[in-house]
Amino acid sequence: MATASRSDNPFWAWSVAAWQRPGVEAACLQLQDIHGLFVPAFLFACWSARQDIALDRTEIERLALTHWQADIIDPLRKIRRTLRAGEVPVTEVCQDLQRSELQLEQCVMGLMFEAFERIAASRSSTGVSKDPADLLRHNLEVLGIELPGEAQVRLLAIGHELLGETAAGA
Repeated sequence: MATASRSDNPFWAWSVAAWQRPGVEAACLQLQDIHGLFVPAFLFACWSARQDIALDRTEIERLALTHWQADIIDPLRKIRRTLRAGEVPVTEVCQDLQRSELQLEQCVMGLMFEAFERIAASRSSTGVSKDPADLLRHNLEVLGIELPGEAQVRLLAIGHELLGETAAGA
């Protein structure tokens, strides 16, 4: 069985720790809500850069991340939020839906990790600098993550923090 359904990979473990860093969860959720950031893809860009890996566009396109986000995870999140905002208390259902969202994100992150392993195994030269900030920018571009103006600046600042750099190194 493929590792896509499991959460026992280094990317998932790092993501859980990164999510718990002060300010990361709140900032990512705000960028998700306002600008449609697909948080698992952002974390993947950061983690891959930490591993000195420049993501490969062909491998990333095979993941169909836009499909996962737009057709599966976002609609489920919208249903949960609609129910939560309603007049009828459906707390248990909302909790079940939130668990399902997390399970789907784990599945997608498992697929991302499998793609990472293929990319790392091929280690073809991409011409991308091995500087973590350059790798982060490259990986964000390959993943199609570009937010408007100050939101992108904020995203890069969070990414640099997760790389172990200061935002001033942007």
